[in-house]
Amino acid sequence: MPGRALSERVKKQACHRAENARYQSAIDEYNIEQMRTLGPGGKKRGYQTIADKWNVDKSVLHRLVQGGTSLSTFNVSKRKLTYAEEHILIDFILESADQGFLLNLTSIEQHANGVLEGRDKPGESVGKNWMGRLVFGSPLTKLEKDRNQTEP
Repeated sequence: MPGRALSERVKKQACHRAENARYQSAIDEYNIEQMRTLGPGGKKRGYQTIADKWNVDKSVLHRLVQGGTSLSTFNVSKRKLTYAEEHILIDFILESADQGFLLNLTSIEQHANGVLEGRDKPGESVGKNWMGRLVFGSPLTKLEKDRNQTEP
């Protein structure tokens, strides 16, 4: 929307996306450089040269090239529910509210735990503050808030 300032969270997310793209470009360039054949007396560029070109950290570039995971990928792997499962749960909550059945926090948590029960880890729950993170941290809920504000 024009005239609306971006929140700090959105600015930080955009910065992380740009940094991840720089790291991926640096990884790709390093791999291409290592596959390149050299003539006599030729020299391949190393981690430091490529890291300086892409303005990324040399040690992180080395770790990622060796098969390590990025911090954002690792954090996604720690999630109990996937984004798709959260999206389905949010749709269910909104559809229930549209039909006049408002779900309280306990019942929403029970539905989320029911999703986890269907997996190979029975007895695992979503956690103590999961609902707050879902409401305030999910990009899906932000999109829903924006959609509701623009509807007449």
